[in-house]
Amino acid sequence: VLVASLTLTGVAIDRYTAFKSKCSVTRGPGWIATIAYVILVWSTAAGASYPVLDLYGPQSLIIINNHEIYT
Repeated sequence: VLVASLTLTGVAIDRYTAFKSKCSVTRGPGWIATIAYVILVWSTAAGASYPVLDLYGPQSLIIINNHEIYT
């Protein structure tokens, strides 16, 4: 999930830079705003992929195969 989120973040940054090159530099955001935007997108992607509410907790599994029991 983290890899997919970071891939989508990379695509978003690529599209942003492609669109940004079409705009005039004087009208576009400064470097501070651009870096803040990149950090915001990466933080959102990392936060969305973080396992919350113990959804990914370890579970026990018992396998019964003929006469053997595996735990």
